[in-house]
Amino acid sequence: MGHAGHATLGTPEILGLAGAPLPLTVPARIYVCGITPYDVTHLGHASTFVWADVVSRVIRTTGVGTVLTRNVTDVDDVLTRAAAERGRSYEELGLVQEYCSTRTWPRCASARRRTRRTPATTSTT
Repeated sequence: MGHAGHATLGTPEILGLAGAPLPLTVPARIYVCGITPYDVTHLGHASTFVWADVVSRVIRTTGVGTVLTRNVTDVDDVLTRAAAERGRSYEELGLVQEYCSTRTWPRCASARRRTRRTPATTSTT
């Protein structure tokens, strides 16, 4: 059992939190709410990758693999406002900023793990 609610490692495929077992699917599926691509990549974007990496590493110490899915919020008031200010469509601005962000992350160790899927908010699949 962990101290003050800290996660503790149990038997394979079981993770404990505050003394209660947290059974995991195999592989463990992690969904990460991704960026809203309206401007340059910033520290807030990095926090998403860092916490997902930490969770993934903790889960993998139990012997369970992980599958990561990260979305891109391509419809948002901030994005549409930024696009209008630049005289662009929100689709164009979102794609350009998502591309720039994706090119930045390979330099960040926490983001090097392969994301299985990166659906956009407007995706139907």
